[in-house]
Amino acid sequence: MALDPQAAAFIELAAAAPPLSEDPIEQLRLGSAAMARRLADPRPVDSIEAIDIPTSAGSVAARVYRPGEDVEDVVVYFHGGGWVLGDLDMVETLCTALAVETPAVVVSVDYRLAPEHPFPAAADDAEDAFAWIVAHLDALGLAGSRVSVAGDSAGANLAAVVAASDRDFASRPASQMLFYPVTDHDFENESYRQNGEGYYLSSAGMRKFWELYAPEESKRDDPRASPLRAQGFARLPRTLVITAEYDPLRDEGVAYARRLEEAGVEVESTIYPGQIHSFVTRLGFIDAAADAVRQAAAFLTRAAG
Repeated sequence: MALDPQAAAFIELAAAAPPLSEDPIEQLRLGSAAMARRLADPRPVDSIEAIDIPTSAGSVAARVYRPGEDVEDVVVYFHGGGWVLGDLDMVETLCTALAVETPAVVVSVDYRLAPEHPFPAAADDAEDAFAWIVAHLDALGLAGSRVSVAGDSAGANLAAVVAASDRDFASRPASQMLFYPVTDHDFENESYRQNGEGYYLSSAGMRKFWELYAPEESKRDDPRASPLRAQGFARLPRTLVITAEYDPLRDEGVAYARRLEEAGVEVESTIYPGQIHSFVTRLGFIDAAADAVRQAAAFLTRAAG
């Protein structure tokens, strides 16, 4: 399918931002935050609560989005940004939409960013935060809730790490929902060759993210960095993988879904035609994002049942 005109318009809008390699990280973070504010269109929810979650390295910020009373499902969500950019504001629109559509209490969790905090800092924070949440459901007023894990891009990578973790959580995730996840560091697959330039996320940008997050190349083979390189997948929960046709990460997301399916995991995998990386976080700008949110909400509801 041809590139969606709305996706093309977003690419043009984002083209004014400097390449990842040509601007100080702090300036890129400010630019990313400004873009998120410009496109923000959060759904009304009953309450938004800011909390701090203790971790082995200190604490991370989180926001609890409650769509109403008597909601039984919880989604722990990790934002994208290549492990280098992004924050809770970046995904507030998406998290409120997921909360309302599912309905579920969405706990959006921040984590330490590279290069100040390289791998495995983000993975450690994600596991610590998930463990704390499931151990404190009573304190959060969520006793008896079914907890799933979700994320987009690098945040989907962290969600996959949590789902595969051998940590002794109080309960395992009921499901994992992944928007265009980073699952490997192979820059030579077909989707990188086809979509590595001109479609918002570039091959050069993704290489830079990996260099900042895991500067020691040998560590990129660790399944907590590249979940596709794990030895086994059979113990993973029901999974939804949503990818985009014009995304360099398309093939590694599809490959991850296939590996889970081969291991007997219940998997739903959809490639959104005409779409680009990050389209789901462009609610209100790209119409297909609303379709993806509805699909994710329906999946989370079924998986928790």
